[in-house]
Amino acid sequence: MATLNLTYLNGIAAGDTAFVQEILSMIRSTSLTEFVVLKQAYVKADIIKIGAIAHKLKAPLQMLGDAELNEWIVALESQSKLNLLPDAVVMHLLENRINELALEIEEFLNA
Repeated sequence: MATLNLTYLNGIAAGDTAFVQEILSMIRSTSLTEFVVLKQAYVKADIIKIGAIAHKLKAPLQMLGDAELNEWIVALESQSKLNLLPDAVVMHLLENRINELALEIEEFLNA
């Protein structure tokens, strides 16, 4: 199960909880929904688009403190550079983790 780790984000926010909420809201509305586009690119075997989306997702998802998720995103980008389609298992794991984090972000924002 994913666990939202806001250590990095809190560090750059320097105690500004409104900033943390704004960043998490932005991640929820843009980055996490971008994963839908990533899945569509995967279904179409559009390796270039997969790489581009993975690249866009790296920085925002890194702020969520999930090292394993970050490794998977970096791997997607690296594989795309080698013209390799990601493994279906990795895509499934990514989808589960993204969904879990989306729920955790929602809970945090509604607390």
